[in-house]
Amino acid sequence: MDEFNSLVEAFDKIDVKYGNTGRERSNPMWAKRVAEKDQLADKMYRLVQKVPDSFPSTTYLISQSYGRQTVALQRIRYTRDPLKLDLVCYMLLNSPSNFLQTRIMYTLAEILRNCDYRQLIQCQQTLLEYFPPSNT
Repeated sequence: MDEFNSLVEAFDKIDVKYGNTGRERSNPMWAKRVAEKDQLADKMYRLVQKVPDSFPSTTYLISQSYGRQTVALQRIRYTRDPLKLDLVCYMLLNSPSNFLQTRIMYTLAEILRNCDYRQLIQCQQTLLEYFPPSNT
């Protein structure tokens, strides 16, 4: 868990380090900021593969820390648990961070890629609850 905490702290410090600089894609610092976050997210993904099933994903998901939320998303992405689809959709709808939204989409893709037919129908129903067709 100490490794997670150090990665989370490093992740959260990136926003503090750059402040308002690098928030716009037209700013050259944007690419550097995103690259640093990507490197840390990849390290998190490799690390979550080694933790036991008792890992507290929910505690990490409800944290105010984007670093902790990213760790939880990486764990869900690794386990590919379709039961977490509601949480992933909720996070997608309510995330103020473009970086986190991108990671959420990766997680959603992993879940959908590994579902059987019954689970895909469940996923479809869940997504329709969040994103109803425009003609309704």
